Amino acid sequence: MPGTQVMEAPEEGGEQPQGNQPRQAEPPLEPAPRLDPPRGSRLGYWIKLSLAALGALIALGVLAGVLMWEPYARKLIIAKARERGVEIDPKDISVPFSLQRARLKQTHFKLIGVDGIEGTIENLEVGLEKREPTSFDLTGVEVQVTGSATRLTVELSQWTAEHPQNYMVPMRAGNVNVRWRADKDSEPWLELTGGAVAPIPTGAAFSVENARIAGLETGKIGASWTAESASVDMAFGAADAKASPVKLRVVHTPGKQSGAYSPYAELHVSKLPLDRLKGPLDMPIPTKDVFVELDSRINFESDVMGGPINGELKASLIGYLPPKPPELDGYVFGDRTLFETKFASDGERKRLTLTETKVSAGAFKLKGSGEIERVDDHATILMKLLGNLPCADLAAAAVEKELSGLGQLGRLAGKLTKQVLKGSVGVTVAVEADSRRLAEAKVAKIIGIGCGLKPLTIPNLADFPQLGEIPLPEGLKELPKGLPSALPPPSSLPPLPSSLPQNAKDFPFPFGKSQPNGEPKKAQDAPKPEAPTR
Repeated sequence: MPGTQVMEAPEEGGEQPQGNQPRQAEPPLEPAPRLDPPRGSRLGYWIKLSLAALGALIALGVLAGVLMWEPYARKLIIAKARERGVEIDPKDISVPFSLQRARLKQTHFKLIGVDGIEGTIENLEVGLEKREPTSFDLTGVEVQVTGSATRLTVELSQWTAEHPQNYMVPMRAGNVNVRWRADKDSEPWLELTGGAVAPIPTGAAFSVENARIAGLETGKIGASWTAESASVDMAFGAADAKASPVKLRVVHTPGKQSGAYSPYAELHVSKLPLDRLKGPLDMPIPTKDVFVELDSRINFESDVMGGPINGELKASLIGYLPPKPPELDGYVFGDRTLFETKFASDGERKRLTLTETKVSAGAFKLKGSGEIERVDDHATILMKLLGNLPCADLAAAAVEKELSGLGQLGRLAGKLTKQVLKGSVGVTVAVEADSRRLAEAKVAKIIGIGCGLKPLTIPNLADFPQLGEIPLPEGLKELPKGLPSALPPPSSLPPLPSSLPQNAKDFPFPFGKSQPNGEPKKAQDAPKPEAPTR
């Protein structure tokens, strides 16, 4: 109703207002006390804080890993290279965490156990799988080789035997340059530029278009090596080793393929100009217009790098005749010198003993022995050769030379001379040399008495301290027997026997005009020899 005051119901528990009394003001409310957050919220806070700290630690770990990865990867790659016989020192290395490849720059390398082969690689990329190399790709390779070919071949073959797994990994290389010196202070005798390496089954092949040997352009040079065939093949003169005039083969793990029971090495040279080998061999002999043919085999009785060895060597120098006593000028004919020998060495390989040594050039034939002793960085060579040259052979050679223009007739005259001339003359050649100064080798040439030859003055044996006793020719011990009484007194060159006619047309050979009865003209009896005029 209008004017009626509606009274609100008092709250439960409150005081009831009395009549129309006004409602008393309520006291102000105090602020509610702050309650602590629930326990679950506090736990989430610490979890978030821990995760943040863990993330920071992970970030720091990743950063540390990145910083430490390169040294670790470097150590890993270097260790893997050493397992394969190569010592490397890269200036820069990059290996991803996946370990699928490794990139190395400006890497210095050397083969462990091969003294004299080292170099640098500008860029090297190695394919990896389970931390093992699956491929090699190289560019900008500089190789420096120092030392003798014989020693390096032996050491390289042993290195190959110890690390055959290297030949199972495909390798490619471009812009390869090689320089080979006899020692660090000498000029390179072999220079290869712009070479390339390509993979072949179980190995690799090397070819180069530009090569210089001893300062001469030699054209193409090739080499190939495999692990499956247990050999190393190198060749000079052609890009294909099979067509090269020089072939070197080292079998270090013989088996069914080689048919051998111990390691061996073979060297074959087919008519190669000697000028091409003058640098590495340091030969003191004239090499112009001289060719060499050579075959040699070395048998390693136990191991390539150690133990006794033996073998044989046969070499021919076409266009060269050895030094000889001047009394034999006019007797030695032909265009080549043949050298043959067998050799052997003990397990230390410091002394090589030569046996059944033969040197021959036409009628000049010597036999003997010798030894080569290794002393530090060089070798000493001692040889003693002795020959007993029949006067008949010497005179026959002289006759054939004088009558060479008559062809078959001259050869028949030489044979006839052998039948009427007897006796012999002894020749001794002793050699003492140092491999560093072959041009200064000491050579003693002694010739005996016989065949109308005067002996040389016997050399001063004190000049040959290492040779010991030099055997004198038989002619100096006793005069040869059976000299024909028709020989003139000794002279520089023996004349033809007096029983021979002076004119070729008067030779009493059974091929002249037939007699009326159809029988050939009989040879005339040789005139009786006259006593020599004193």
